Amino acid sequence: MKKVKIISLGVILIMFSLFGCSNPLGVKGSNGLGKRARPNESDLVGFYYSYDGTIGGNNYSYQIYKGVFTYEAMDNNYGELSTEIDDELLVQLKELYLKHKVYQWDGFSKYAEYVDDGDSFSLSFSFAEGESCSAHGSNVYPDGFRDFEGDMEALLGPVVSKLKDEAREKIIAQGLPGKVDSCMADFKQQGASGSDYYSLFVYKTDRADSNNFSIRIKSVSGEYYDPEEVYVYGHLDEEYIDPSWLDELLEKYDIITWYDYDEAAENYNDCEWFQMALGFESEENSRLDAMGTKHPENYDEFRDGFIKGMISFYEEVKDKVK
Repeated sequence: MKKVKIISLGVILIMFSLFGCSNPLGVKGSNGLGKRARPNESDLVGFYYSYDGTIGGNNYSYQIYKGVFTYEAMDNNYGELSTEIDDELLVQLKELYLKHKVYQWDGFSKYAEYVDDGDSFSLSFSFAEGESCSAHGSNVYPDGFRDFEGDMEALLGPVVSKLKDEAREKIIAQGLPGKVDSCMADFKQQGASGSDYYSLFVYKTDRADSNNFSIRIKSVSGEYYDPEEVYVYGHLDEEYIDPSWLDELLEKYDIITWYDYDEAAENYNDCEWFQMALGFESEENSRLDAMGTKHPENYDEFRDGFIKGMISFYEEVKDKVK
């Protein structure tokens, strides 16, 4: 009988409940050494862990090699980050290796044949005597993995946060990388904050078939616009795109300090949510991303200027959108 590959995990589980299949995900591979394994007694000298998220959206990796800790992430604005470490971090990782009996996972290699999305991991411990312990899986994890993962993130997360903070401060000190050439911004009220929603997406392009402009104005309060809802989507020729009004706002309110900002308020359901992604003509550090329901410094002033600016921009170009 021909084997059918099923993408939806939900469909697989429904089939399992209906037909009593003992392996609904099509799990294959090796469990590794298991209980016959014994822990390596020598010092830990190297470590590697990588995580691949759904459709690669949040991939990242940790590596310790020759006394250097390195962090890489697909969604990381800073590129590869690294720092020298002392032996204490390796000692603590060795303790996690023993605590969670990771040595029993050596050789673990499993995957779920019927799942095309999901996530995967790779893990490796290297020891002074030259041996190693490794495991990897795709949508399948060894027993106790989540507990190990939590402890590992608690240990290595602060190292990454410190590296990001240092890199962020350097970028902020350099100032804005140039003039804006693309903008995606949303200001969406929710709960007690109101019901207004302002959104702008625009970028410069010489391709006439590119839908490079959209704007949404949902004015309930009437604060900036007569109470109504406007949505426009299409192409805007480059000659009509002048983001100099936005350049002036970024300079005036020192918005470079918002670089990589992502904070949530305690009462986030009653706070306006904002998100902003700006592209610049410069190729180096050419994005500025910020989001959250906890608002950064100069937020109210910048928001006021931005919404007024986008409405003025819209009034100028609304008859030119194709």
